[in-house]
Amino acid sequence: MRSTRPAMQNAHAATAPAAHTATTGHPGCPGEPMPLFRISLRADRPASQQTAIAAAVHRAAVQTLGIPPNDRFQIIERLSADALLASADYLDIERRDAVIVQVTLVRGRPAPTKAAFFAALAAELASAGVRREDLLVTLTENGREDWSLGLGEAQLLDEHLMRRHGWALPTA
Repeated sequence: MRSTRPAMQNAHAATAPAAHTATTGHPGCPGEPMPLFRISLRADRPASQQTAIAAAVHRAAVQTLGIPPNDRFQIIERLSADALLASADYLDIERRDAVIVQVTLVRGRPAPTKAAFFAALAAELASAGVRREDLLVTLTENGREDWSLGLGEAQLLDEHLMRRHGWALPTA
């Protein structure tokens, strides 16, 4: 089915520098949507804890990255103990049961926002039974042009759609 939205406008904006105008009203967030989370954990964790971990990751992202509550895209990867390896004492941190959270997101969030996310994530996951020592997080940033949220379109280049959702527009 074809989209009825107006055609993509100002596609060259995707190559603009990472300066943004905050329009979401969320502190510390430049108004970027759509992180994608890959949560890797041992398969022998109870299903209820896996669900709690996924919910905790989402809460931390909503609190600190400024994403809307309904912007939830997660991959939960359940791995056997021999397929999820994490150094037991790297940097003198005692790890027993690693949970690895890989986040892909549109570039532009400042370092203090990322640090706040790390802290909120550790706190939220503690409520789900994950030790702070067992958490490993990576953030990988890319550009708006690197995302299609469905329909085979690059929605994050569509200025009409971005305005409608209150997302930041790139500046020239």
